[in-house]
Amino acid sequence: MAYQNGEITINPTERDKFAPKREITVRFGLVPDLLNFYYSLPYSQRTAMVEESLSAYLDKINQESKELEKYRKIIEPKSKKVFFHPHQNFTCDKCGASFQNETAYSYATSLGKFTKTYCSNCVKE
Repeated sequence: MAYQNGEITINPTERDKFAPKREITVRFGLVPDLLNFYYSLPYSQRTAMVEESLSAYLDKINQESKELEKYRKIIEPKSKKVFFHPHQNFTCDKCGASFQNETAYSYATSLGKFTKTYCSNCVKE
């Protein structure tokens, strides 16, 4: 803000061209004067500026996420109703055991060719 209001003067000759190589590259493509201003600051101030900017940006993202959270509708999964089918010859689709004339359990109301069936042990799990 101070730069935009003209309260800060930029001296390109004070730019530190020997900044450490591990410094984050900052690009001011649309406003080249900002790049000169950034590099005219002491290294510690540049680091603080980047850290504060990132922190503020992350806080903003977190706040927006929290605001959107209240609009998210959580749909609770419905518990599946188990139907029993007595006196059936079937193979349990979970454990693979074969049963003769036993009660088959299924999540479908009627048994068909492709209906998954379960034994009494597997349906409890």
